[in-house]
Amino acid sequence: MASERPSNRPQEDLVGQTIAQFRVVAKLGEGGMGIVYKAIDEELRRTVALKMLPHGVVGNDERRRRFLREARAAAAITHPNIAAVYEIGEVGGRPFIAMEFVPGASLREVLARGRIDLSEALRIAKAVARALVKAHARGVVHRDLKPDNVMIGEDGEIKVLDFGLARFDKPDEVSKSVLETDETASHVTADGHIVGTAGYMSPEQALGKDVDHRTDLFSLGAMLFEMTTGVRPFRGAGMLEIVIAATRDDPGPASAHNAEVRPRLDAVIARCLAKRAGDRFATARDFARALDEVDGLRLSIPDDTGSAPALDADILPSSVPSVASQTRGAPLPATTSLVSATAPVAPARSKRLSAWAIGTALAVVVGSAGVATWRFTATPPQVSAPIPSMSARPSPSTPIIADAEAVQLYERGVQKMHGGNWRVGCALVRRAADRDVAFTMAAYRFAVCYARVGPSVGREYFRRAFERRDELDDESRTFLGALEPIYQRYPADSVEHVRRLRAALERHPRSALMRLFYGSALAQDDWALGLAELERAREIDPLFVRPLQLEAEYLSYMGRIDEARSMLAKCLELAPGANDCTRELLELDVSSGDCAALETRARGMILAEPDALPAYVELANALAARGGPLEASREVLRQKREHMDPRDRPTEELRDEAALAMFMGDFTAAIAAVGRLEALVASVPAIGEHAWPARARCEAALESGSLVQASAAATSFLQRRDAWESDARAEDWAISEDPTGSMLWTLQHAGALSPEEASKRRAAWLVAWEARVQTTAHNFLWLHQWAAGVETADDASTALAALPRFSPLPPHKPKTLADAYAGRTFLVGGRVDDALPYLRAATRSCAVLDFAYDGTRARFDLGRALEAKGDAAGACAAYASVRARWGAAKPRSITAERAKAQMTALRCPAPSGK
Repeated sequence: MASERPSNRPQEDLVGQTIAQFRVVAKLGEGGMGIVYKAIDEELRRTVALKMLPHGVVGNDERRRRFLREARAAAAITHPNIAAVYEIGEVGGRPFIAMEFVPGASLREVLARGRIDLSEALRIAKAVARALVKAHARGVVHRDLKPDNVMIGEDGEIKVLDFGLARFDKPDEVSKSVLETDETASHVTADGHIVGTAGYMSPEQALGKDVDHRTDLFSLGAMLFEMTTGVRPFRGAGMLEIVIAATRDDPGPASAHNAEVRPRLDAVIARCLAKRAGDRFATARDFARALDEVDGLRLSIPDDTGSAPALDADILPSSVPSVASQTRGAPLPATTSLVSATAPVAPARSKRLSAWAIGTALAVVVGSAGVATWRFTATPPQVSAPIPSMSARPSPSTPIIADAEAVQLYERGVQKMHGGNWRVGCALVRRAADRDVAFTMAAYRFAVCYARVGPSVGREYFRRAFERRDELDDESRTFLGALEPIYQRYPADSVEHVRRLRAALERHPRSALMRLFYGSALAQDDWALGLAELERAREIDPLFVRPLQLEAEYLSYMGRIDEARSMLAKCLELAPGANDCTRELLELDVSSGDCAALETRARGMILAEPDALPAYVELANALAARGGPLEASREVLRQKREHMDPRDRPTEELRDEAALAMFMGDFTAAIAAVGRLEALVASVPAIGEHAWPARARCEAALESGSLVQASAAATSFLQRRDAWESDARAEDWAISEDPTGSMLWTLQHAGALSPEEASKRRAAWLVAWEARVQTTAHNFLWLHQWAAGVETADDASTALAALPRFSPLPPHKPKTLADAYAGRTFLVGGRVDDALPYLRAATRSCAVLDFAYDGTRARFDLGRALEAKGDAAGACAAYASVRARWGAAKPRSITAERAKAQMTALRCPAPSGK
């Protein structure tokens, strides 16, 4: 698939060139579906609009098909209110469309001056309706009606443009042949993205459901509302909020914004904007007739009522440059439309106010570095200034400054988070907050990202947002306050966090994001309560993917794996590009041992979202687990780092190097990589950054037979542990990342601690954990603080004596190899039958690079268990797998040596090829 990544090359400019018989004279604009030029047809001597597919995406089959679909759809109909298509061609493998050139202004440009006179608004709406009557009769549904796609010619003629998203719906014979050549006639693109424009899409289109001609009537109703009022019916601080508003909210009557609008016109607009397609006008012809009836009933309101005409063209002289013209010479992308023009302006009482409004709009300027920013000062009550972020309603007296590129990053990030790519979205939001430190909403959103999974990462952003919280709306401020017990207290106060969340939801019960966090918090004590709240979050916002992913995760923890998979399938049906749900499936594939499925799914995830870092990790694991060349896994991990935040790459590279060395049995290289990593993170306050290298050093030293080095590493970590910031979480992953239990066992085995002293310290540490661990993760404590590190029969006896307090053991243990700990403890404790299921699960796991030490030792333990059950062949196979991995270890492998001894005793056959 052709890449569509941003390029450092200068923007394409064909001015002065000749395409077929068309001489390009000027660039008119650029949008998602192509670049439009003004050109002269040298053969017919007429001016045309020449639309070209951008050169960088010519090789993208989906973009090419959609581009040609526009041409076929528009060429299938001829009408005075539809821009005619003259010719479709291709030059050098690059398609183009030559269409009617309409000199004049787009409806969007006209609306930028304020609301339109009522009679003119009705004239425009009826002209668009007539165009739709003809298009719908030919089976063509536009699907992207918006002010940008309606041109008002210099002679006042109305033309509908851009059938780039058009589809055919029950076509007649004229368009049937066109349809038969269009394999992508769908409202969803090949990569599963919903198409259309936020604020004008019908609810069914926004939700990715089947649409028909009535979706165009919804869009036209939204345009008519905007023309008559000067404001859009569905508003929000970003695309996602606007889409949600269109699917959920009632915009109210247009007359609330313009007293000239009478009840009958209110009723017509309301019918167009009905959420259910069946409640709208049956046809565009019915809508046009309804407007004809309204037109005769319109009454003007005299100026003495306090109302006044909308901003006229003479108030906004043509010599005043547009906002867009000041931003690097081209309009801002559609995703940042909220900064590309002034917000709708209420009816002005005088030209002085109008001039003030113009001045406000032009305060969007380019700084010395050529970067567009917002700068809005005190806003009069009748002017609604653009806002910098989702849900933020700044104080009227508060200046707002936001870098335009930061806004683009922010909106892309929030869209990713909402659509099921939480981690990728969070990374984009972080970049936005870093690019513009005054972008309070971006800092707030990133603080939300890491509140529950890494407060040390999000703390600085929380502080930044908290200091400027007056710039946020009440909902965001309230949620920020609920995060304070997590970010600003040590240890984190989860009880107060939940109490504040509950109070916040009483104030803002329709906040799906807060409902998500509340459900996650309740799940700490009761999975069912958490699932119920997540379901409510989905009811509030059907397009929000994160609740579905968490529901599946909780079902997995409960052992309801089939239900979890069904939930994830539902998630991917709703949002095919939701990598959060795909990642959850990856976890299930890892645990099930289906490494072939893991490889396939990980590759697909990377193709869909190149920044999906977990997919690279699991692909590297799958390749290694399936016996592929280790260099392939190494290359995949290198690709992963290329997509990481540059600040994180050095530490990640050393982690990867150490993990690969452990897998190969090169413990000398592993310890060397760990040493460099420890130096790199020396000043990092988070305990997790020190726990991983300390554990890895211990494991490499133990496996190479150096109890002295292992003891030194354990002692060093435990002595410094309290100086670092502990993980604020109290669930299974946080428990698994705390190596205290296994290190106390190490010190006991090395003779650095007596069994009594080790047991005393282990008990004290366990008491601290039990005081704060979430109820649903309590049984993980036995796995990671008791079973981890068991070596002798006495160790096992001690651990098994504590087991009843932690039973039953969890059925699902993601991102760990805790099954290896349970299996070894049961095996050493003489309970072979109990050990076998856990050991089989541990050796079946695809996470061979993540847990090389535990996984390889589990293979040896499985051999011992099978040998105890009389399965000599199975035992030999298990021992042979240990020898294959660590038989040539550097400097040596204790486990491989023991496996060799057992194979000799069993007289196992020599491995094939030896």
